[in-house]
Amino acid sequence: MYRRMKNLLGVSLIILAIVVSQIPMNDVQADTEGEIGSTQESGIDEGSQTEVTDGNTVQTPQTTNSIDNAVQSTSENTDSTPQNTENAVTQRNISDEQDLNAISESDSGTSTQIEQQAETTSGVVTLADGSDSNAATTNTYTVKFYFGVSKDKIAESDWNNLGQDADIKDSDNKIAVYTITANKMSDGLQPTIPAPNGFEEATKHEIKDVTNSTEYILKGWFTDTQQSKKWDFEHDTVSGNMTLYAVWEMTGDKCCKITYSATGASAYSEQYREIKAGDTLQEPEYTPIREGATIEGWYYKEGDKEIRADWDLTVTKDMVLFAKWKPNQYTVTFDMNGGTYTYTDDKNVSHTEGSYEIKIDNKESDKGIFESIIIPEGSYPNDDNIKYEALGKEKAEDPNWYVDQSCLTVYDKTKVVNTNFTLYKKWPQETQLGFT
Repeated sequence: MYRRMKNLLGVSLIILAIVVSQIPMNDVQADTEGEIGSTQESGIDEGSQTEVTDGNTVQTPQTTNSIDNAVQSTSENTDSTPQNTENAVTQRNISDEQDLNAISESDSGTSTQIEQQAETTSGVVTLADGSDSNAATTNTYTVKFYFGVSKDKIAESDWNNLGQDADIKDSDNKIAVYTITANKMSDGLQPTIPAPNGFEEATKHEIKDVTNSTEYILKGWFTDTQQSKKWDFEHDTVSGNMTLYAVWEMTGDKCCKITYSATGASAYSEQYREIKAGDTLQEPEYTPIREGATIEGWYYKEGDKEIRADWDLTVTKDMVLFAKWKPNQYTVTFDMNGGTYTYTDDKNVSHTEGSYEIKIDNKESDKGIFESIIIPEGSYPNDDNIKYEALGKEKAEDPNWYVDQSCLTVYDKTKVVNTNFTLYKKWPQETQLGFT
């Protein structure tokens, strides 16, 4: 009977030990050893305990705290800490023959994997070329150099200094344009750019015109056509797309030939002057003469355009100036010789004056000859509107006009007008014998 009870008690203890082993370790309290009288402490490292039942020793590791500490340590160094820490410790059924060190190795491997993951998800990722993934994207700016002349005006050898692949094109208004790109620096600073090779400030170049080539010096590159700011290639930086403009200055003592052509002139129809390049344009030495006409102005051509010559213009090349003529205009004055003339002007305003003027223009014939004309009949003052109140005359009685104030010579109305002159009205003179 005693033996039977002993065996039953032993079996119960074994069953109890198996049940206890199935409970999660973090739920098992340390005071369980007081509830099982056969449990004894052993020399296993702190964090584990030994349960002895019927001579079978099971070593149960307390690894939860150590793995939690590893995960917590990793969390302090990364923003990518795995959240499911329960999976870091796997709940297992352990038999007597299992090597408990295998669990520690497996858990240790979990901690290492977390640390490796943190290294790849925090901080700057270094790329294969040594740069980092957070570096600013490189920006590209377009810089255009406007040379002020067409491409064919500058020698090809000069253009070759820019390189065989240089992008040089004529713009719509026939101006050579050289285009480059400037890359924003990787450190975020704006880039500087070099001057076009061979076209730096103070370099000299032959620039062709219609008849010859003239040497010019490049004064510099400017940010606008008004030359308000010269670009400093050493210090100025590019912050966006931009255009720079060349400014040229003629060198040397070259003289330019100026031709003055006055077609139709009877004298000085063609003249020449030599003017130093850089000096202002000058009028011809003599004024051309053409009967019945006067020079209205001097002009020169640029393409299809006719441009009136400005005598303040700076001469840079040979030029041909041509005269434009206008018909001579003459003034004829009608003097009432003591009387008055009442008339209405073009603006319907009435005037009463002692004299009256008209303008007579010469006419250009089909052959290009400016011919003088007579005074048109309708241009003479109306005698009915001419009065001499002091003499009691309500209108002029003599229809003629005279070339002298004494009214001795009658004006010939068939005579052409080719100068300014005055005509006079004749009134009867009072004497002792009466009016004559």
